[in-house]
Amino acid sequence: MTAIYNSTIDVDEDTGITSPNFLQRFARQYWSIHGYLSLVVCTFGILTNIVNIIILTEKSMRTSINCILTGIAISDILTMMSYMPFAIHFYIEHSLVVTPEKYTYGWVTFLVFHINITTTTHTISIWLAVFLAILRYTFILSKGRGERIPNTQNTTLIVCLIYALSSIFNIPHYLTNRVVVRPQDEFNETIYGLGDVGIGNKDSRPTTLALINFWSYAIIGKLLPCVLITIFGGLLLHTLQETKERTKILRSSSVEQRVRQHSRTTRMLLAIIVLFLITELPQGILIVISGIVDGFFLNVYILLGDVMDIIALVNNAINFLFYCTMSQHFRNSFVDLLRSSLKACFRYSFRSDEIGKSTSASMV
Repeated sequence: MTAIYNSTIDVDEDTGITSPNFLQRFARQYWSIHGYLSLVVCTFGILTNIVNIIILTEKSMRTSINCILTGIAISDILTMMSYMPFAIHFYIEHSLVVTPEKYTYGWVTFLVFHINITTTTHTISIWLAVFLAILRYTFILSKGRGERIPNTQNTTLIVCLIYALSSIFNIPHYLTNRVVVRPQDEFNETIYGLGDVGIGNKDSRPTTLALINFWSYAIIGKLLPCVLITIFGGLLLHTLQETKERTKILRSSSVEQRVRQHSRTTRMLLAIIVLFLITELPQGILIVISGIVDGFFLNVYILLGDVMDIIALVNNAINFLFYCTMSQHFRNSFVDLLRSSLKACFRYSFRSDEIGKSTSASMV
């Protein structure tokens, strides 16, 4: 999911190393629980992100910042919805052994779709995080009056533009991934797989399209947004310190309360973008090393693929907890939503019981 060419990790077959090192042993042991752990995280993440969207799009919650957070939630849902069937088939239903049942044409075609969709959603999410950091910093520069930031309508258009540009940016990626026939197994059955793009292997000659895809994704899809997040995250942290000092000087309780509310929001958004940085920056660095160091992709990057995937999935699923713990407005809206949902459930249950009783009475 998080890698450009990350597919299922068949440790023994892919690496070709007969004496497993520590990283290989770790990858094999973690593989046995990765599918189940992914399903738990994805189920939680999909449900909580649906709640995020419902609450963030309420009339009282519609702000420019929340438009971006809604865009991130939609992207995260798409990522996790694609990952669930991937995890079930390649991790839970089948072992590490390469078999015709595991690598059918249909499932390898789905694998290509899964890699393409998750690469796109990751690009969308990380650039939305950049937009989030820039917008919040611009808002603070305007001293909280919102004079320099786009309104919700314009912000929504920018979010849609990021979705569109991310899809266009990944076109070389879509064209690079292809289904190929692997050498036939001992039973002379056809096994399908992903085409080798030849990146990070001195004996291979990657195509120009593959090179463009690889380096553009590493730089524009990973490293550049991480640099921008670091810059604007640092600026946000600096403004938090300034705000803290300013609050000590202020004596007006109303002004002090407003400043503290802005600070809480900034801290929450900082936590979100820092988590993006922790998730994406190591991947970007490892991708670059994979393109430079011969054998690094197979012997290191692929073996860390599942770990990078679960970290990214946690990043997709955890925002709800940030909102609940750090935003009183979101917390209140969630409680109201929960209360109204429970009332609706009880009302429906009560009506069902009444209908059942009346039906029984009429039958008597």
